[in-house]
Amino acid sequence: MKRLISILLLALLPGLAPALVIFQENFDSGALNPHLGVSASPGFSYDLSGGTLNLHMATGSGKGSIGVSTDFQVVGDFTATVDVSLGSLYNALGIGAYRSGGGGGNVFYWGGGSVISNMFTPIQIPQLIPSPGPNATFRIRRTGTTLFGEILNGTTWQVINSATSAIFADPLTITLFLDNETGPITAQNGSFDNLRIQAAGFRNFVPAPATWALTLLGLALLTRRSRLPG
Repeated sequence: MKRLISILLLALLPGLAPALVIFQENFDSGALNPHLGVSASPGFSYDLSGGTLNLHMATGSGKGSIGVSTDFQVVGDFTATVDVSLGSLYNALGIGAYRSGGGGGNVFYWGGGSVISNMFTPIQIPQLIPSPGPNATFRIRRTGTTLFGEILNGTTWQVINSATSAIFADPLTITLFLDNETGPITAQNGSFDNLRIQAAGFRNFVPAPATWALTLLGLALLTRRSRLPG
């Protein structure tokens, strides 16, 4: 929260170039961030424990999914990064950036053996690599009208997939998801940590009242300081 407030201050100060905005959530508070919402099919659920966001599918559930999405959209160039851990997984667990009218991209574990990145232009363009193991860091990135699906390989980002489309310039919603595309199977689960979204701007982002109060107080103090002699 402190970092977000400081960036809002920099972005609002007159005479300074617009700053990047950052949203961070480490899932440590035990309550879901108010800027994240949940959409879940029957048999799918989530909890916050152990400092992670945990997504679940109950045994016997059919095709369906659970998505935890931002209530705002990223505009301009952005990166969205998250740590992902496999639990018991047979289908898809990962992060996506999606356009309200269709289109976007994602990176996800497919079972325990593969990592897939899909780009929807809106034609689906998939790419697959072997799984690095039960823990990984995924990233969705946009530069101009090109989307990239990436995985952290040691200290270097490896591009799994990329595509360019005019629709990728539109505002995109960031979603963490667990998806079952097969029939009823045994229980599935996986977890997320350290979600970080950095963008040129956020659309429809409404800070909490406390954030606005601190922002306005900071602006007032900075303005007063700038008027002091010397």
